[in-house]
Amino acid sequence: MRHRRGKLSASTDPNYESRIQAALVDIANGTCKNITVAARVHEVARQTLKDRSKGQHMSCKDVAKSPQLLQPSEEEATIKDWPVHESGAACPVHPRDLRAQAKEISGKLPDSPVMTSGSSLVTRSISTGLQFEFGSASIPAVLSYDEVMNGDREDLWKNIQLHYSQNEKLFEMYWMQSARLAAVEAHCALVSYQILMLNERLTNKTQKKRQKSKKLNARFFTYPEFKAASEAEKIERIEK
Repeated sequence: MRHRRGKLSASTDPNYESRIQAALVDIANGTCKNITVAARVHEVARQTLKDRSKGQHMSCKDVAKSPQLLQPSEEEATIKDWPVHESGAACPVHPRDLRAQAKEISGKLPDSPVMTSGSSLVTRSISTGLQFEFGSASIPAVLSYDEVMNGDREDLWKNIQLHYSQNEKLFEMYWMQSARLAAVEAHCALVSYQILMLNERLTNKTQKKRQKSKKLNARFFTYPEFKAASEAEKIERIEK
């Protein structure tokens, strides 16, 4: 029996999926004692059958039934949470990336006059996202002395609760901005450290290495030894 390649067979053999299902049934009811035997009997790829039995693999038809399309509410949540996620991962969002993300989702670039530049786009996106999540960030209006003294007790209590909720929202927005700023500072610190290491490596490569001094094994002759050696060489040359 020839070897079956799962991906190729699934695209060229119309009965491949039915054989996969039959093999799964035989494994479940015990007709085939294991995956290897079932793959050999039904002529399917063993790895594909194993992944299908564990739920780690789907047919092309099943995958096409559930395309990964976002609903409008999910798109809005994605484009709002994306800058927060990138900032938390010490990867601040660049204005052009945010514009490209908006164009990819909506099909057009932001045409508002306020959002023509990249920096204003980021500012408006952050403020709009925070306002959508925490509500308006307007300064709370404080009641006057006469309004407090002449007001109803229930209305005063509602006003106090309103001020408390507005202050709580402002504090949450402040801590979120502080977290984003800390993420940006961490990213800058990492980049500075990488630049420092690269400069140090470049300096080590360009700097000339010192040559170590070599020891010379020299033997010095005295004059009597040199004279005796010369005479011996002269006598040997005459004898030859």
